[in-house]
Amino acid sequence: MARIVWSENAVVSLEKIAEFIEKNSIFYAKKTVEDINNCVKILKDYPNSGRIVP
Repeated sequence: MARIVWSENAVVSLEKIAEFIEKNSIFYAKKTVEDINNCVKILKDYPNSGRIVP
């Protein structure tokens, strides 16, 4: 199982995304952050998933 380490820049970006969405909907801001976190958690079990960028 791989270990996921969030960079400080990634954390700040995620917070900014949430703050932007939160202006219109607290519910969807929380849901978006939760969805992103769930996708990242998948990487622990499947670190080679996703497309290969040329």
